[in-house]
Order: sequence, then structure tokens, then C-alpha cells
Amino acid sequence: MNSHPIHRTLPVALTRDEKVNYGWRLAGLYKDYQQVEYAKKAAAENFKEQLDTLDARISHLAGIVRAGEEPRDVECVWRYLFETNSKELIRTDTGEVIETKAIEAAERQLLLQINQEAEATEAAKGHGDLKGHGNPKSAQADA
Repeated sequence: MNSHPIHRTLPVALTRDEKVNYGWRLAGLYKDYQQVEYAKKAAAENFKEQLDTLDARISHLAGIVRAGEEPRDVECVWRYLFETNSKELIRTDTGEVIETKAIEAAERQLLLQINQEAEATEAAKGHGDLKGHGNPKSAQADA
């Protein structure tokens, strides 16, 4: 008398077709594995770039906070001191002198020439007003 059948997992030799089929499946899985590895590496590089960028921004701002100041574009003007033959660069926001230099000869000559031309222009405007008052035609127009 035989007992009813039971099942056990036991080694079974593969057929040629099964080996080929498993080989193709293995190759497909290996390709999928490589693609995931590549995506993982690309994502890691992307995250590293993002973290590096954030780290640089954090370091920059921390330095500003630590120093209590940052470089900014500030309007400045030169003040010429002819009596000492020097010029001072002045911050217009604070009035602070940030640089002092000697006035070069060519620069001094140019400034004097500009000043003389401005004085001549002012003088010509003043004479023009006086001439207009002495003109009989303008006196008639005023009447």
C-alpha cells in the first residue's frame, strides 16, 4: 500500500531550453541592476553638487555675519585739497575719508583749466544780462 503523494523541493537538472531562458533573464536583470546603479550614482552626484552649493552659501553668509559687514558698492567723491596738493576719496554715505593721494601735475592743470572755463562762462552770463539792460530795443520791449 502506497501512501498518498507528498512534495519536496529537490534538485532537478535543467533542460537546454531552460538554461537558455534563465540566461536571458539573468542578462536582463543584470542590465536592470546596472541602470539602477548608474541612476544611483547620478543622483548621488546631483545631491553632492546641491550640498556643496548650499555649504558654500552657508559659509559665505556665516562669514558676513561673523564680520558684521559685507562689501557693497558705495558712492564716493574726490575732494581736492590744492593747498596740500592732495585729494581725498570720501564715502558719501558716511563722510569717511577712505583714500588720500597726491594730485598729479596733469590732473591739477586740467582741474585749473576746467575751473577757469567755468568762471569765464559765469562771467559771460553776467555780462550778457548787463548788455541786455543797456540795449534800447530791450528797453522798449520792457516798456
